[in-house]
Parts: sequence; structure tokens; C-alpha cells
Amino acid sequence: MKGYTLEKITELKEGEIFVFHSNEIGQHVGGAARLAFYKWGAT
Repeated sequence: MKGYTLEKITELKEGEIFVFHSNEIGQHVGGAARLAFYKWGAT
């Protein structure tokens, strides 16, 4: 099992964890961070 994927993630299975990085001041303005904020409510 890989610990990463190059595919675009749009859904999470139960128990899966989505790891992303926001910008230096904690804003979720683009890419994976934006997806995590809007789709899964990342804070």
C-alpha cells in the first residue's frame, strides 16, 4: 500500500485521512487545502 497518490482525491473512505498543507498564515486558498476546507470542513 502506498502512502500517497498522484490521483485527484474527491472522496474519502471511512477511516482514511487526508493530509494537506495550508499557506504560512493558515489560509486554505488553493489546491488540496482549498478542497479540504470546502469538502471536508478543514480548519
